[in-house]
Amino acid sequence: MTSTTAPPEVEATLNRLASYKNVQGVLILARPNGIILRSTGSLFALPPATAAAAAHAGDDEGVEGTSNGAEPVAAPTTSETARAYAKAAVRMVEAVGSEVRDVDEDKADDLRFLRIRTKRHELIITPDEQYILVVVQDPTH
Repeated sequence: MTSTTAPPEVEATLNRLASYKNVQGVLILARPNGIILRSTGSLFALPPATAAAAAHAGDDEGVEGTSNGAEPVAAPTTSETARAYAKAAVRMVEAVGSEVRDVDEDKADDLRFLRIRTKRHELIITPDEQYILVVVQDPTH
């Protein structure tokens, strides 16, 4: 789980979302670059070996967390799955948002909510000016 200092109401909202039985993961992304500010949920959890390396990244003992036994290397704090979903979400928001603006003659309309359902997952994406909230849930529940 990636963590940054967030207001208590944001933490409460994330905990509430993550507590639903069908929610597999939640991402909060910075806009427009898609940097993962916060991730939670089983879908975005680090593999056990990577999580252990992240916990010991600051240790000077041992070889874990080093490159060629020399300088320490920062252990990843987000999973590859989280990064893939973040990249896809940003691209979808950009593409669909552009199409929404193209349809509106005054160019005053903006994308507010996007829901995509596949066989394995349902993505609920809520963009705003500074952030993108992505909730991934199991559509079979």
